[in-house]
Amino acid sequence: MPAKLSVLRACHRVLKPEGRIACYTIYAPHDLSDADYRRILKFWPSATTRRRSPSEMLESAGFTDVHETDVTKQYRMTAQGWLEGRRRRFDELAQAMGEDTLKGKIVEGEVILASIKAGLLRRSLLTAQRA
Repeated sequence: MPAKLSVLRACHRVLKPEGRIACYTIYAPHDLSDADYRRILKFWPSATTRRRSPSEMLESAGFTDVHETDVTKQYRMTAQGWLEGRRRRFDELAQAMGEDTLKGKIVEGEVILASIKAGLLRRSLLTAQRA
């Protein structure tokens, strides 16, 4: 069983009947070409659930009343803000966290933004209920 599904099943098990769960997830869309899927897998392996949508995974774990809200636009705006802030405050942040670490965070932010813009990453808010 995939790790994400086992976590969702554990959440289902510990919730009281009619208890609710809410979570955000970042994932690769199911309609990616094989080349795009391999591309995103290199940079974001934990965001890939190619076989099932996040909603389907919640349902498979036993949840009902599943609702998914796409918040990719907001995720893109937040990622852009983080990237701009890191660039704008480079000297101060480099002193606090180290230049190499900061450069790595900037590259990661660039990859995330490029992946979102290319349609390779999405973010959703999910809510569901234990029956």
